[in-house]
Amino acid sequence: MYEQSLVKTVEPIKLTTVHRYNKSKKWKYGYNKEHDLIVLSKTGQIGEIIEIQNLVIALPPEPKNLNKGLNKWAVQEYPKELKNIKSIFDWQTYPDEFKNKWESYIDEEFNRRDNGYWFYNKGKRTYITGTHYMYLQWSKIDVGNPDYREANRLFFIFWEACKVDTRCYGMCYLKNRRSGFSFMASGETVNQATISSDARFGILSKSGSDAKKMFTDKVVPISLNYPFFFKPIQDGMDRPKTELAYRVPASKLTRKSIQSQEERIQLEGLDTTIDWKNTGDNSLDSDVTKRNNNGQTKSGLYSLFIPMEWNYEGFIDEYGQPVFNTPEEKAIDPHGDSIEVGVIDYWENEVDGLKQDQDALNEYYRQFPRTTDHAFRDESKNSIFNLAKIYEQVDYNADLRNTNTVTRGSFQWENGVKDTKVVFMPNPSGRFNVSWVPGLNLQNKYTVKNGIKYPGNEHVGAFGCDSYDISGTTDGRGSKGALHGLTKFTMEDAPPSTFFLEYIARPQTAEIFFEDVLMACVFYGMPILAENNKPRLLYHFKRRGYRGYSMNRPDRLWNKLSITEKEIGGIPNSSMDMKQAHAAAIEMYIENHVGVITEGEYGTMYFNDTLNDWSKFDMNNRTKYDASISSGLAIMACHKDLYKPIGYTSKIIK
Repeated sequence: MYEQSLVKTVEPIKLTTVHRYNKSKKWKYGYNKEHDLIVLSKTGQIGEIIEIQNLVIALPPEPKNLNKGLNKWAVQEYPKELKNIKSIFDWQTYPDEFKNKWESYIDEEFNRRDNGYWFYNKGKRTYITGTHYMYLQWSKIDVGNPDYREANRLFFIFWEACKVDTRCYGMCYLKNRRSGFSFMASGETVNQATISSDARFGILSKSGSDAKKMFTDKVVPISLNYPFFFKPIQDGMDRPKTELAYRVPASKLTRKSIQSQEERIQLEGLDTTIDWKNTGDNSLDSDVTKRNNNGQTKSGLYSLFIPMEWNYEGFIDEYGQPVFNTPEEKAIDPHGDSIEVGVIDYWENEVDGLKQDQDALNEYYRQFPRTTDHAFRDESKNSIFNLAKIYEQVDYNADLRNTNTVTRGSFQWENGVKDTKVVFMPNPSGRFNVSWVPGLNLQNKYTVKNGIKYPGNEHVGAFGCDSYDISGTTDGRGSKGALHGLTKFTMEDAPPSTFFLEYIARPQTAEIFFEDVLMACVFYGMPILAENNKPRLLYHFKRRGYRGYSMNRPDRLWNKLSITEKEIGGIPNSSMDMKQAHAAAIEMYIENHVGVITEGEYGTMYFNDTLNDWSKFDMNNRTKYDASISSGLAIMACHKDLYKPIGYTSKIIK
């Protein structure tokens, strides 16, 4: 059975605190720094607290009295007496008695727009934001009124949180096809534009024609469908092609046009426009868990990804709920048609049918992603490696995500005493991903030759590392340090030819990174091959008495090494021969140990971050591919004999 992880109810605050604040109406609309949550209520009170992809949001409290009604969403009929009123000018011509009759109705609609709306849905009190209400009740899309969907409810709640959080500049939304997003975005554009003065709203797309189509086919019809009391004064045509302008038109600024019987109408235009443009591609990091000291994400945006199973057309029931699993009881969609199969089963059947055509499969993943990795799948022709095998492994690993295959953790010196024994500690906040921990007989194993420590498990495996020398950078970013551990084929109790450790991180200081790497090498008793163009890591090893753990470049004899290479070891990354050898090493490993090995058997490469790095690797522009550099060096270290020159002797140092 499928278990969703998109949204959950949380209790980050003691209930007594919530009740105390509610009683005194102390909850303020917006971001609450003290309790690290976003309050969507304007009454001073909050109700349920939910978490949508790490963003904690407090909803308004449930109303005390709520009519169950139809027990699902339904558009409320627009009173016939008001339908013929097209503008505020028409409204002013009606007698006061008529206006008084409908003032409470209009006021309530404004209240729902401002504060949101509650209704019963499938026996549960359900809250939607004011923006969502405007979309459902007053927006016209290609099929008429939009259906209520639970996925869209979560989208609008997340979006509302983005709008009220002063740390946030907007939202980066990753979606599947035919999720209704373009209509929702158009609805929100019109909604905001019609309550904003001196503002400009724009529509951007990959091409001008796409942007124009969204403007003419979605934005304009939604604006036209608004009731008169939500329509600002508009200049120009009813169905403009380039710009929707909410401002006082010069042609109407006459005594006659603004005179209503004996009262003068005060015309106030918003001076707000909506238009369209085209733009190029852009990529932004908007993870809400990664913020600077001002509480902002790297891009200033908050990212939201709603997996396809939440919003796949044809698999949403009459209550707007996604039908994840094949229903045991009858389920019908909003149009009365039966839903015979769950969306997960349907999706998996589609995937199975496309597995022989990797490009077609990747296209399906991109259109209907269940993970963010699916959404950014590349075509096989864009990769220098076997992308089919990489993605086979990625998908296999995704099925293992709820198992204990990979453990997150940290390495520490026993009792905090350096240069003794290293221990591994599971820790969700640790920087290491580990799929294999050696038995006690192999842990911290070393030998001593001529007073120098050497790793005792060189025959079992080796590490590769892409290091960095500078703790900070001018922009606060910089590349990450990467470390990978790989086993060889060995008679020891170890999984053969398996990447058992992945580390991709940039700790606060470079020294912390160096010590992390050193402890991993000591714990596993394995040597490390690192690039020596960033030598601080290798000098760290030497200073601490671990020069014997640093491998020399395998393609040269000892007497051909430079003075620095003899001193600290390592391998340069400058020559094209070495770059090609490095890429060839990864290619060899993928072909033999990644994806489907034999029927029903998959590789044991469990680290998707590295797999995805391989899928995008550019040999001629290697700077940003830390994981590929590190993992490739680990492969070369384990197969160093492939690179030995004539006369080579198998020694780490002389």
